[in-house]
Order: sequence, then structure tokens, then C-alpha cells
Amino acid sequence: MLSTDEQKHVALHELGHALGLDHSYSPNVMDDEIVSRTELGSHDEEDYYTLYS
Repeated sequence: MLSTDEQKHVALHELGHALGLDHSYSPNVMDDEIVSRTELGSHDEEDYYTLYS
């Protein structure tokens, strides 16, 4: 069973995919290795703004 933080991470990670973000590196939500981060990392934000600016 996933912890609450792990559940938040999975939801945020999958939402990132729905918005068009690819996998990233640590310590970002889009890193496919970490499952406990619940806030966007700087690379997550940069990728988002690159797609939607």
C-alpha cells in the first residue's frame, strides 16, 4: 500500500504526463525513480513553461 505522499507523487507525476511532460531526473516529480516527492522541482517547472509559454 502506498503512503499518502507516494499517492500524491503518483497523481502529480501522471498529471505531468497528461500535460505533455516526459521523465526527468532527480529531484523532480517527473523522475521515474523517486516516488515520494510531492512538489514540482525546478526542471519540472522549466519543462512546463517551455511547453506552455
